[in-house]
Amino acid sequence: MSAVITLTPLNDSFQTKKLVLSPSVTYKVGRHTNKSTAPASSNLYFNSKVLSRQHAEIWLEKDTLVVYVRDVKSSNGTFVNGNRLSSENKASAPCKLNSGDVLDFGVDIYNEEEIIHKKVSAQIRILTRGVPASMGPGRPLETEVMLDSIMRQMAIQYQRCVELNENLESLEHGVRGMSTTAGFINNSIYLDRKSSLRTSDSIKSGESSSVTRGSLSTSSPDQDLLSPSSFEDPNKSTSTSSPLPLSHKHTTDAAIREAQLAKANLESWKARAFTAEAKLSTKRGFWYNNRAFFLSPFFIAVAGVIVYLGCWR
Repeated sequence: MSAVITLTPLNDSFQTKKLVLSPSVTYKVGRHTNKSTAPASSNLYFNSKVLSRQHAEIWLEKDTLVVYVRDVKSSNGTFVNGNRLSSENKASAPCKLNSGDVLDFGVDIYNEEEIIHKKVSAQIRILTRGVPASMGPGRPLETEVMLDSIMRQMAIQYQRCVELNENLESLEHGVRGMSTTAGFINNSIYLDRKSSLRTSDSIKSGESSSVTRGSLSTSSPDQDLLSPSSFEDPNKSTSTSSPLPLSHKHTTDAAIREAQLAKANLESWKARAFTAEAKLSTKRGFWYNNRAFFLSPFFIAVAGVIVYLGCWR
């Protein structure tokens, strides 16, 4: 029986460390001073000036398979979740470590407003191997690996749904903008048509008034035939009263087609989102309804053999 402890840095003060703890073996925590204390991923020595040479100790209790840490008279202290274990230069009592705890060695050293020496800050991850079933809530390494894989897959699916929802919102916003633009175009076309009709009406009224004045001012048929109004183009009013310019018609058709295409894309994205959400709900229901089987001793044993043959050989 053993445990794997992983220290993940929270402030870029060191590289990730991963150790296999054997029962009743004490692992020293301290500052790098010589070749034998050179920092590595498989030891607990750090290249930090805020640590003492002999700063703390970590070990795995043999009977309970619980990981403990204690301060060994360090100057800047050892902290678990922000709580200091002992005062300066005094040894502390053993403190139990759990997965997810934040473990700090030392404190940040400031020069006015700038940090010149960082503390060693890490988040702890503990996996136990070979835990007997009689030990209660503690889960063996194989179960932890299986559950971590399931949780990662669920997190990936959730992130995909979030991204899909964001894309749908942006697409819907674009469709609304295009609808507003189409409304402005239709309004401008309506105003142009109204203006052209008014111009046509004014031209017709002007022509009728000029003809009336000419007929009243002369009684000679020859003068009527030679008057300038007789040579005007009869199709003039027809050409000036076009209700809709060609360029506006093309613009309106293009805007309508673009809006219809965007609406179709929105419906497609919504359908994909509903499908993804349904699949995620199905997977969650499957794992939840069959959790008794996946956590049964038989399944755990089979999964343990597979993991052992594939990863721990």
